[in-house]
Amino acid sequence: MLRSKDLNIIEKKTRTQILNQKSLSGGDINNLYLLETTTLPLVVKSNSIADFPNMFEYEKKGLEKLKQTKSIQIVDTINQINHNDLSFLILNYIKTSPETSEFWEKFGLQLNQLHQTQSISFGLDTPNYIGSLPQQNNWCTTWTEFYVTQRLEPQLKKIVEKGFLKELVTQFEKLYHQLDSLFPKEPASLLHGDLWNGNFISGENNTPWLIDPAIYFGHREMDIGMTMLFGGFDSIFYSAYNCENPLEKNWEERVPLTQLYPLLVHVNLFGNQYSEPIKSILNRFV
Repeated sequence: MLRSKDLNIIEKKTRTQILNQKSLSGGDINNLYLLETTTLPLVVKSNSIADFPNMFEYEKKGLEKLKQTKSIQIVDTINQINHNDLSFLILNYIKTSPETSEFWEKFGLQLNQLHQTQSISFGLDTPNYIGSLPQQNNWCTTWTEFYVTQRLEPQLKKIVEKGFLKELVTQFEKLYHQLDSLFPKEPASLLHGDLWNGNFISGENNTPWLIDPAIYFGHREMDIGMTMLFGGFDSIFYSAYNCENPLEKNWEERVPLTQLYPLLVHVNLFGNQYSEPIKSILNRFV
């Protein structure tokens, strides 16, 4: 639970009185709390400044960048605080509702609209995090250059240094030379960056809300591939997404290519049990 001195600084920065706190589930990386206050309920994420420097500063910037698009609801950031050894991100609490057909339709349409915020280059002005891992976002002129140098190579290097997947390095290098012909040419889209089923909320009135982003300007099929990594979203979501500005033909065949990055991340975070899908994808394309 949050310490008294932490509660005091949160009260001071939010100008409210905290009446009660409770721990929330779902915080794989951060500690997560729900605060009952004299005004509105707040969600507080906390973590070590030393272990994860600037994590919440980057997340706050990501949430604000997404919010500026006015395409989909983004949780409000109340404050970001560094106090002694801990960093805090204070967010509005979103009341949840069951996922309905209307929710999934809205979600698909609104994510497509988010992806219409575009850039001529791939990357971001700042680094950020994917889970607990630092994520670099140096600007690149092509998607292939970005995907190789900013996504696949850094994660693979970490894995090989741990003694895993050394036998796949040559296959990855061959794949790098094929990516330019495999991905359709599109402008860089603003992405959520970590869009699995734990990073959205079904709110009141069938409203989709995005949380926990790892944003960058990239190929929009990356967000779609991430939604399908752990079972996929409702089919209504994909149909709605493709109503306007549809994905290029054969997009479903490219989904495994987009999943290489999150799978490498999972090997780094959770271990070598995620290596088999990586091997399967490489064997399919190389």
